[in-house]
Amino acid sequence: MVNSRTYIVPGTRTTYKHLASRFYGANEPKSRPLTLITRCDGDLRYPLVESVLSDMAVQPYVHNCSVTVLHRGRETSYVIFYRLHRRLPINRSVALLTHNHTVRGDIVVMRTDWAGRVTSMRHGDAVVADRIVER
Repeated sequence: MVNSRTYIVPGTRTTYKHLASRFYGANEPKSRPLTLITRCDGDLRYPLVESVLSDMAVQPYVHNCSVTVLHRGRETSYVIFYRLHRRLPINRSVALLTHNHTVRGDIVVMRTDWAGRVTSMRHGDAVVADRIVER
């Protein structure tokens, strides 16, 4: 589904937060933590993933999907942001995790809270994010 996020128009009450996420760059050898700017207005949060995903000229649309993982007896939800296009470069950092799948373009993984809003990733979430991306 293309851009199923609720867009927040900047206004007088709008604030910006820096949230921790996980970035899988197409031209990078491995994944890395990423601080992502998120636009906040009350209970709504809009992560500005367009600022970190490369190849805007090839594919301007950002897709996202939600994943719920049962890890150590707790359910945790994540949202994955990515682009789909055959001309995007093959993602090297994901290729190291999955030896039989080809993924193109950059990927950003963020954790969501119980209300479905994006929030900062915790210490052990990097391992879980790697497991999500490899599947």
